[in-house]
Amino acid sequence: MEFASLVQKALAQDGRNRFAKFDDPLPFVPEIMLPFYRQFNPEDVEVEINEAIVRLIPAAELESVKKEYPEISDQFIFATSNSDPIFLHEGAVYVIPHGVPHPEWEKLADSLDDYLSGI
Repeated sequence: MEFASLVQKALAQDGRNRFAKFDDPLPFVPEIMLPFYRQFNPEDVEVEINEAIVRLIPAAELESVKKEYPEISDQFIFATSNSDPIFLHEGAVYVIPHGVPHPEWEKLADSLDDYLSGI
């Protein structure tokens, strides 16, 4: 995955988006996302992806966001859209509606690359 391209697209959408390096330990971040959080931690980033406004979760909030979504706390939640968590599961990207009892998972893309190419 070419995360520098993602950052360029995000900045082109809105120059107020902010990324920064992150050096603290990230033991809970999957290998595929480590380079992104190390080099381009989304400190304050909202982008349009496939016609939805998506907030990328900063590294400092990744652990705490799990508490907001206990029904998928074992998944890696990396973004939200209208408070709905967007997460990785077995390489694919999913979303579930927040605040709904027994929510159904909706597959957004077969891979992180496919999902992020929607920017």
